[in-house]
Amino acid sequence: MDKESDTNKVHNLSVDRRLLEYIDRMTNIRLKFDERSLTIEKDRGLKSESFVHDLWRLQPKISIGKASNEYAIANLQSGGVIFLSGIIVYFSEFNPMIPLLAPALGILGFIRLLSVFLSWNRGVHSRIYSDYGDLLLSIPHRGIDKSEREAFEKTLIACIKEARNRSYGDSEI
Repeated sequence: MDKESDTNKVHNLSVDRRLLEYIDRMTNIRLKFDERSLTIEKDRGLKSESFVHDLWRLQPKISIGKASNEYAIANLQSGGVIFLSGIIVYFSEFNPMIPLLAPALGILGFIRLLSVFLSWNRGVHSRIYSDYGDLLLSIPHRGIDKSEREAFEKTLIACIKEARNRSYGDSEI
């Protein structure tokens, strides 16, 4: 009896995960793959996208790194300039002539600054690259069950290696 329950535990740990669903910045993302391709489906309200990538064209490793907004500094500078322009216009002699300019600049600058602060620290991500080094997929660690994500990544890497072996032969890749 104990032996049978032990084998069930082992069987439950070695689940083949070929589907991962999560929400990242108000976008529903669904990742699925078979023995030949990886499909990335993104759904954000009225906009839906689907990308299919051959597994043998993916790098057989996952890098883990901290994601950041590449335009954060430029957006921070422009948002600060717009916001400060609104303050300057408010206290200048132009405010009585154009009364809505200062509030408009202030609101636009604040929105730009807020978007920078909301996207500043996006956390740790697992990244999947193509053979050419292009980033295809970035899976956030926050908001996804760790065991599900790791099982998906482990199964995906095994399938990528198998697809590359079929495509390139038995040579070490």
